[in-house]
Amino acid sequence: PNMKPPQNIDFIRQFMTTRMKRAAPNCFGGDAHAFELRPPIDAQKLAALLQSLAAPADYVEFLAEAGTHGAGPGYGLLPPVNCCGWEHPFPAGHDWAPDMANPAEVGVVEGLGGDYYSDFWTHGCIALADWGCGVVSLLLVNAPAPVQGRVFIDVRWAGEGIRQTHASFREFYESWLELVERGDSGVNVNIPRGTCANWNALDNYLGAARQRLGAQLTEDSVLRTLRDIPDGGIAQLTDEDSAYYRSGDSLRPCPACSERIRDYVARGFMRPGQLAPGDDLRALREWR
Repeated sequence: PNMKPPQNIDFIRQFMTTRMKRAAPNCFGGDAHAFELRPPIDAQKLAALLQSLAAPADYVEFLAEAGTHGAGPGYGLLPPVNCCGWEHPFPAGHDWAPDMANPAEVGVVEGLGGDYYSDFWTHGCIALADWGCGVVSLLLVNAPAPVQGRVFIDVRWAGEGIRQTHASFREFYESWLELVERGDSGVNVNIPRGTCANWNALDNYLGAARQRLGAQLTEDSVLRTLRDIPDGGIAQLTDEDSAYYRSGDSLRPCPACSERIRDYVARGFMRPGQLAPGDDLRALREWR
């Protein structure tokens, strides 16, 4: 299906530089993409892309008329790079969220993909957007008919698998536009709160501080101990190469972690520099 008029490139760039930037303070990830779209894909690259996968028409139109990456959901739209193995089909025709406490389902997962976190489970996808803390939105471009062209989110770290959030790329992008234009954070996906590594690390640090303070314990005294963390001391590092990251990459914070740290900074318990800078996903670094 064709996209509606906002996808005219002149309109969308004017939209970004005027109406959208006014909402910048509230937009999650706005500092990363600065509301700028990179130029549309050139004809040669587009032809090569269309030869290698069945990209949905709305996504192709966006690439050709609006831009390849930049301003968009999460920390910004990622360019169309084959990091997930789009030549292989997505292995499910529905949400993929096995119960890893069930031995029978564990057996199926291990029999097919070898491991719950294997890149096998993101075959047939384009990584669309990084939400931080290992959460990535995916566009299914080689998948069974019921889910072809849909947008899923990878929340395996929270035990929720890989599941659909939007029926199309158009719906994914336009819902973000609408949220940001009205001054919202632009978080148009449901991300489990309080289960990622950064969140747990802060909880563990504060828990240890409560035990250490003993009789001197107040909530403010506990939170003040966060000031002792050195600049760059809060870092979530990957321990192996994957479709999204290289080993040793530092992950950006997800919306919940970002909000929590921003609140601590506003109340004087933390400094912005205590959070280590995050790395771009492989798709962005490998775009040529």
